[in-house]
Amino acid sequence: MKKKKITAVVCAVLALAVVSGALIYESNITLDIDKFTVSSPDIPGQFDSYNIVQLSDIHNVDYKKFKEDFFESVKSCDPDVIFITGDIVSSYPPSCENSIEIISRLTGISDVYFVSGNHEAWEDEQYGKMREAFKRYGVRELENESVFLEKDGGKINLIGIIDPELFGGMDKRRAFIERTMTGLVRDDMYNIMLFHRPEYFDEICASGVQLAFTGHAHGGQFILPFIGGVIAPGQGLFPEYTEGIYTSDKTQMVVSRGIGQSMFPFRINNSPEIVSVTLKSEKN
Repeated sequence: MKKKKITAVVCAVLALAVVSGALIYESNITLDIDKFTVSSPDIPGQFDSYNIVQLSDIHNVDYKKFKEDFFESVKSCDPDVIFITGDIVSSYPPSCENSIEIISRLTGISDVYFVSGNHEAWEDEQYGKMREAFKRYGVRELENESVFLEKDGGKINLIGIIDPELFGGMDKRRAFIERTMTGLVRDDMYNIMLFHRPEYFDEICASGVQLAFTGHAHGGQFILPFIGGVIAPGQGLFPEYTEGIYTSDKTQMVVSRGIGQSMFPFRINNSPEIVSVTLKSEKN
């Protein structure tokens, strides 16, 4: 009888290990496309049904590992523009070769805009290689500046803020964001902000932008049923901002789960993600 119980326990443990292994494996090779609609009376009528694809935290991922074709997945969203919100290079180990190939093909699909993340702040050499590739392939990098997205005579103000990793502690970073955003937000326009870190949602809201795109949280890395993400850089255990859209007053913030890996080499119940946002003008 005792031997049967031991056998049953061993079988249960093995079964759990197999199921867990399969879940981890699927979570890292399945590429999700998550679609959202953002509506506002401030969105110009010309931008009604305008499609934005957001990619974040690419971390030099080997895009060939996905079950789905990465570039066909992006194309299927019919993007008018592609935003990359930081951490395109990897620090574990320092590398960027796959990311260079990725942007070389993305720019054949649509215009691409980029803002830096903390890994760009850490990896000068890899970031330098990426910046050369940006120039070669026509990626527009935004560094504490704004440009206009234009369509049929309508304009949206697009703002890009660099990652504040090198500016010191939280208070200094907040001050940097507040200082940098001054003068970039247009009261007479719809403003979109590209920024790496969602944990500064209060500062993003205070700036007056209507829509922000962020990443960095990796979806909380390990997503538990009924609980959500377990850990995120900049937010610690059980982070508040991990994926989807968050709203406060007139500001909405999109948080991408990202594409690649970083310090943790795997995800659990948290597939890499392409975010697709369609703008809806309430003027129409």
